[in-house]
Amino acid sequence: MTKKKPDKQPSYLAVGEFDGGQVVNAARGYFLWTIQKEIPLVSTHLRDEVLQKFVVTKRQADGLVSSVVIADQRLRSVVEGSIELQGIEGLKKDFQSGRFDHDQAFSAFLYAFFDWTKHWNLDADWLIFRALKTLNSWSKHKVFRENLQWSSLLYGIDDPENEPQPPKGFPVWNVLDESAQTYRLKITNQARNRIVQDEVLSQIEASHREHFIRQLEPVVKDYQERISEFYKALGYKPVNRLELLKHIEWAVAFQVSGESFRGIAGSADVEPQAVSKAVKSVLSLIGLNQRLTQIGRPPGARDSGTRRVVRRRAVR
Repeated sequence: MTKKKPDKQPSYLAVGEFDGGQVVNAARGYFLWTIQKEIPLVSTHLRDEVLQKFVVTKRQADGLVSSVVIADQRLRSVVEGSIELQGIEGLKKDFQSGRFDHDQAFSAFLYAFFDWTKHWNLDADWLIFRALKTLNSWSKHKVFRENLQWSSLLYGIDDPENEPQPPKGFPVWNVLDESAQTYRLKITNQARNRIVQDEVLSQIEASHREHFIRQLEPVVKDYQERISEFYKALGYKPVNRLELLKHIEWAVAFQVSGESFRGIAGSADVEPQAVSKAVKSVLSLIGLNQRLTQIGRPPGARDSGTRRVVRRRAVR
């Protein structure tokens, strides 16, 4: 299989003007991207402290396949990368109950893995799911492992019936994935490219070309207004993209870096109550439990409850 270089992560939220169910996944993706950017130690810890134990477990299981059937489907789903999100809760319960204690390699991996989730306050099911998928990907692809590229989740949504159609020759505006500004820029660039490629129109003076392109603005505006009203009538909620980006960054600073609401507020020149409300909203949106704030304890220094024994190691 040909391995392509992973795409660079976007520094913006890849959602449009309305929330059709995609915002949760987009926010989760940006939450992880912000961690990668601001706290790369999170990913290097997963790779350097946990991945090798996963590889050992995977090799052991692969060796058993040729001789005996692996009876434990939970173990198989983890090492093969086929575990689903709904199976994460069962995995945690089985580990906590000691079900895997007989398997030294798998048990050692799970201890290291759940230690990682607790150390960084990333113990939500969706994050555990993403991390397990990521470990499986890293075990197979050197380029992904070296670039610390995380596994991604996809979402899907059906197109609503009777959606207003774009003017002839215009592309459809996907309000769930494209902002209004992005769509307008797309139309402008397409029009400019057509003019340049046309033998006749390309001879027109540049100022006249731009005048022609500006004539498209009211057409685009009318189409976007009709689309916006259509989605509002269906009950879709508009997305405040810039605010959400800022609030996600605050959530990472609080949840993973261990900063206080007051400290974040001081840097952002806002009230601590505003930061607290925004962070709690983001954590609720992406489905991540708020870390406990205990005086004198750094992130991850407490016993989480998922493990029976926590043996804290220094992170290299």
